Amino acid sequence: MYKILGGILIILSGAYIGFYKSFKMKKRINSLAISLIAFKKMSAEISFTNHRLERILGDISKETSLPLFFDTSLLIKEKGIKKAWDLSLNERKDEMALSDNDIITFKKFPEIFDYTGATQQKSFDTFLKLLTLSKSDAENEYKKTGKLIKSGGFLLSLLVVILLY
Repeated sequence: MYKILGGILIILSGAYIGFYKSFKMKKRINSLAISLIAFKKMSAEISFTNHRLERILGDISKETSLPLFFDTSLLIKEKGIKKAWDLSLNERKDEMALSDNDIITFKKFPEIFDYTGATQQKSFDTFLKLLTLSKSDAENEYKKTGKLIKSGGFLLSLLVVILLY
């Protein structure tokens, strides 16, 4: 009886791990897609309005489901854009399921504000292209390994149960 319950528990935990990893990959894609839309909106607002950055970030945080922008908007006056962005990003990177390459890309965001005018817009466009590449890499990775990870967790746990019994 205990062997059967133990085997079922092992299979369920292996399947859970596989589905959880797959869910994290999907969440990464969604976070990058929402961030890309938010940054495009931010680029337009910076170009065509005279609003302060903390107001723009606050407005974007109301429209998106990512608290990264809200945290940054609250910290900008105290810490400055670079420090506020880094603190918010470090706090929310696990929640957004970002990879190391995504974090490197996101850390380039405050560098946009080192420039003004046309140079700033070119820098913003480059940042958006990098973010688009990160999103497409995440989508390709999910297409290649998403199902494999889901079924792999279940099958490996089944193999462990077979080998144990």
